[in-house]
Amino acid sequence: MPHSAHRFLPSLVARLLLGTLCAAATHAVLADTTLKVGDQQLQTRGILEASGNVDAWSTWDPYVALAEIRDHDRSIANGVNLSSGLSFQAATETSIKSKHAEIADFLKRVAAGQRWALSHPDEVAAMQSKVTGLPPDVLKTMYQRAQLHPVSIDGGLIAEQQKTADLYHRADVIKTRLDVEPSFDKQFPLAAP
Repeated sequence: MPHSAHRFLPSLVARLLLGTLCAAATHAVLADTTLKVGDQQLQTRGILEASGNVDAWSTWDPYVALAEIRDHDRSIANGVNLSSGLSFQAATETSIKSKHAEIADFLKRVAAGQRWALSHPDEVAAMQSKVTGLPPDVLKTMYQRAQLHPVSIDGGLIAEQQKTADLYHRADVIKTRLDVEPSFDKQFPLAAP
């Protein structure tokens, strides 16, 4: 990963969390002034909770699953029905043109792996535990909650992502309105399972 991309990622993650927090607040009909958002490192969460200086925190799995299982924290809101929670594969324009067959094959293999993982959560959790050092029960909770599965890029998906980008813009998470359409490529439809 290029050094500049590495420096950008923490900011990106924080902005994604802030966007999800804005969506949750909007869904719960909370005024913007109701929330006091602080930017803290994940490692300080326990200290802040114990001191009474924080009422809630916003993060993602596996940290949520770990806190639920290890610390008996409870989730009070999540991104379900607030955002798609999708992850995307990215390729350059040059690669899409010159390596179309290879990219299509790669996407089919990723989709097959995701489908296999959905039906083998214990095996996936055991394998990933060896790699990450996280407990298998935390990983199994995370995978079962995520239900990662392949989704084709179509007009509906693009419209959903545009709504998310527009929400982030309204909440001032991103400064300029973003047209997401050019970021998506419909050339790689996924075959049915």
